[in-house]
Amino acid sequence: MQAEAGTSEATQAPSSEDAPREIACSMTSVMLRLVRSTGGEAAVADLLQRAGISHEPSYLENIENWISLDQATAMFRAGVDVTGDPMFARRVGENTLRQHAGTQVATVLRSLGSTEAVLQAIAQSAARLSSVTKMEAIEAVPGRGVVMACAREGFTRRRLHCDWTTGLLSGLPVLFGLPLARVEESECQTRGAAQCMYTVSWDAELAAAAADPQQRVTALEAQLVAMSERLHGAYATAGDLVSTDDIDTVLHRIVERAADAVRAPSHILAVRTDPSAELLIYSHGIDEGRAQQLATATLAHETPVGDSTLVADVASARRQYGQLIACYPGSVEFFPQEHDLLSLYAKHAAAVLDMSVALEQSTRRHAQVSSLLSLSSAVAQAGTSDEVAERLVAVVPEVVDCDHTGVWLWDYLEQNLRSLAMSGRTPEQAQYHFMSGYTAKLAGTETGVTEPQPNFSTCFGSPFLPLRPKVYAEMLGRRLQEHGAQCWLVNTGWFGGPYGVGARMKLAYTRTMVSAAIAGELKNVQFTVEPSFGLTIPKSCPGVPQEFLDARGAWKDKAAYDKAAADLAARFAKNFERFQVPENIRAAGPKAQK
Repeated sequence: MQAEAGTSEATQAPSSEDAPREIACSMTSVMLRLVRSTGGEAAVADLLQRAGISHEPSYLENIENWISLDQATAMFRAGVDVTGDPMFARRVGENTLRQHAGTQVATVLRSLGSTEAVLQAIAQSAARLSSVTKMEAIEAVPGRGVVMACAREGFTRRRLHCDWTTGLLSGLPVLFGLPLARVEESECQTRGAAQCMYTVSWDAELAAAAADPQQRVTALEAQLVAMSERLHGAYATAGDLVSTDDIDTVLHRIVERAADAVRAPSHILAVRTDPSAELLIYSHGIDEGRAQQLATATLAHETPVGDSTLVADVASARRQYGQLIACYPGSVEFFPQEHDLLSLYAKHAAAVLDMSVALEQSTRRHAQVSSLLSLSSAVAQAGTSDEVAERLVAVVPEVVDCDHTGVWLWDYLEQNLRSLAMSGRTPEQAQYHFMSGYTAKLAGTETGVTEPQPNFSTCFGSPFLPLRPKVYAEMLGRRLQEHGAQCWLVNTGWFGGPYGVGARMKLAYTRTMVSAAIAGELKNVQFTVEPSFGLTIPKSCPGVPQEFLDARGAWKDKAAYDKAAADLAARFAKNFERFQVPENIRAAGPKAQK
């Protein structure tokens, strides 16, 4: 079919920002080179201005990048106008494999051995250049092939796109040092046919007898370039293993190198340094939310709807970390060589994670040894049982990696255990309850409220938060850690039963509890763990009757208390579902959600 020459149609493409990744920049890099050869940099600037492309030439010449179909079409139209060549789109296709003979994709195609073998694999190879076209080999024999092409669902075939395809098919023999093939389009989707049909023919005898020596030398030189680039990539990736960069930077770089080796619109590295740790997502060519969805699906061994994925496990002899994923929209097949390449980069990622975990474990062991030495020195200098206890609860969590520590001493005179020191009201619990912001709507404060109603106001001030709740929770956690501060929850609501049965906690007792906590008068009292929320509650407080410190004991109907506590725990869990936080904070909530 004929290209659009001197078209009067608008050539403006949509904004380059956040454009869909539908056409590989292998095409645009060839296009800019052809335009530059005819008119220099001025012609390139003219083409981009006519097409409405905001990308810099360097972006369009990087074959790792992608643009949208609309942008590609606008550039083809502008290229026809700037060069005056009505066959411009076909020329771009003819020169694509010649210009990119040293790339990973060309190396994989060349490894198939012959032009007819490449045609037989056209379904896989076409997807490396375009995610909007479906291609299939109807016939592929020495010297001749028939190929079907059509737009994928949701897209429309463009006339210049057909010309580009014609040029690409004619350039396949170039991989093996042969002249361009002859290509005829007998059916075209843009003219109303169900699909485009291309007949490709080349000199089978010439192919069998080997190509022109000079062309063969050119092909071999291209293979050497490809091997050199792969070796350089391997050296660069190996260098990451001894890099001084932080692990996030290194893993991002590995994803980018994988994108260069295995051509796809998007790549995702999803890993955990520990089975209980938060899933870390590193992506290239895909937004964070979509990357999270795809990673979650593949890790659960589910097939993402509407997408094709190539997955390599990120694993070492020590542990399984996660997966490295190459993703295409629609149904696409992959070359075996691509899985091998992706697995290579997955192994590099596993090696980096192994070293990071080993370094972290070494650092932890060093801290433990240092803590033990400090403990032995501190205990030796302690003069009382209370001082020994305080040093133990301060150091033991660093040595044995626990959340709660208590030192109890048997009192022979009182015949009971006395708590000398205790740690366990963790920063995570404080962050959890701070984010939850549990309060109540009271009668007289809001229209229609006649009795107290449970309510959650994020960080106890939801309408006034300009930032995400997680930011304020992290600030609170840092302050608690840095200053060794304790965080207390004080009951100012109902006590001894629900509304109508119990009574409001006396303000005098609330003030006394706050004063005791500030003065450090609760450091050495006995504590009990509340079963529903996992909070440590003092058994005694100076100036406060003991019965006011036992919430369940104050209810006459214990079954009603248990039911109300379970219901409240469920409300906490439901409310907290909307927050995206590390698992250690989520786990600090009520036991009902663990």
